Amino acid sequence: MAAGAHHGHQRIEVVQYDVRWEQAQTAFARRNWAGKARRADPAYLRWEYRGPSTGAVSGLLLAVDGEQVVGQLGRIPGQARVAGELVPIGWIGNLMVEPEYRRQGVSSALLQGVLELPGCTLGTDPSPAAAKTLAAFGFGQATSSDLFVLPLRAGPVVSVRYPALRGGARVVDLIGRPIVGHVTRKLRRAQDDDRAQVCSWTDVVGLVSRAETSITGPHAVHDEEFLRWRCGGFGSWVRTCDAVRTPAGSFALVERAGQRLLVLHWHAVDPDEAAALLGRVVYLAESYGMDYIQAMAAEPDQVGVMTGLGFQRRRTPTDLWCHPMDGYGADRFQVQGYDSDQNL
Repeated sequence: MAAGAHHGHQRIEVVQYDVRWEQAQTAFARRNWAGKARRADPAYLRWEYRGPSTGAVSGLLLAVDGEQVVGQLGRIPGQARVAGELVPIGWIGNLMVEPEYRRQGVSSALLQGVLELPGCTLGTDPSPAAAKTLAAFGFGQATSSDLFVLPLRAGPVVSVRYPALRGGARVVDLIGRPIVGHVTRKLRRAQDDDRAQVCSWTDVVGLVSRAETSITGPHAVHDEEFLRWRCGGFGSWVRTCDAVRTPAGSFALVERAGQRLLVLHWHAVDPDEAAALLGRVVYLAESYGMDYIQAMAAEPDQVGVMTGLGFQRRRTPTDLWCHPMDGYGADRFQVQGYDSDQNL
């Protein structure tokens, strides 16, 4: 891959991750992502970017200066259906450059390398600096999903938004308990409805495919291969996903992430089914001791349903960037919870 930036007397090259760069990338990740050991694990990186067990990983690009890794940008490969056709896509994230190499074109070189890969490149919720870079490279913003949360404990949720209150989270939790009870009352009542039952992610593969056949706008495809990769777990780094389903075909795929229960994908055949489905999700979250639930309203009619059930809108819409925009930005592009890790 062609070089793309200069630093001092050295020429920065952009290369694909391979065994040659394992140790240098591990050192880079430990320096720049303290506390996130998975990003320094070669096996996890090959899993995350859906690469082979040996050889080059095309979805993980490194900026190197001699034998040192000084930058990184990942692109998770996938597929989308646009105007009835399957097309390759890639979700970008984990953009990082060594502090002493910033503002010297390294991130631009990495992004140029990504754009040389086939298909459409997408990213969600970039930082202000990353957004400027994306715009300069011809990315455009597309209308997309809405992000919602449902608090199960007031203290942890409030402290995320207001870090200064973190020390008083227990007090906030106690004071806010009646409010949380009021917000979640409809879904707690819905738990008496036994239509929705907890199951394995493998039990809803067919339901996911069936739901996606009714989508007319551009959307990522979540077939059995994708779900096996994303929901089947990976070592100690990624938990196996749980699921909830109803006999009518409603489903939810959920994943524990710290103290959050992430609803990666959900679909209900009607609002009554949505209440039963998400009520069971609340039950599952509380059985795991989660602080709150995070879910996407990917389909337009899900916004009103989630609001009516007590979910609080956080970001409207998801800040989705696409390159190229042709065919992707004209209609609402459905982003599900497992499409991107939201850390660009």
